[in-house]
Amino acid sequence: MMDQINALSKQGISACWLDYNCQIGQTTVSVEDSSDEEDTAKGESVVNVPLQEIIKGSYTLMYAHPEAFVSITIGTTILGAFERDRTVS
Repeated sequence: MMDQINALSKQGISACWLDYNCQIGQTTVSVEDSSDEEDTAKGESVVNVPLQEIIKGSYTLMYAHPEAFVSITIGTTILGAFERDRTVS
C-alpha cells in the first residue's frame, strides 16, 4: 500500500492510508540528504497523519477498509466529509 502512496506522491497526488479502525492515517514523505554526512538517510519515510487532516480533505486519495466507514463513528464522520466535498468511489 505504501508503495502506491509513494508513487502517487511522486506524481503530485496527495494520498494516505487509513487503518481498519479509522484510528491511524499514514502517508509517505521524502527524506532528503541535508548534510555532508554519508550516513544520512535518503528515500521515503512513513509518517502518521492526523485524522483531522483527512476529515478536512487534505488528501486527494485515501486507501481504507470500506466496512470501517459504516461500523465506526469516526469512519462515518470521515465518509461524510468526503461526500460533501469529494467524489466517493
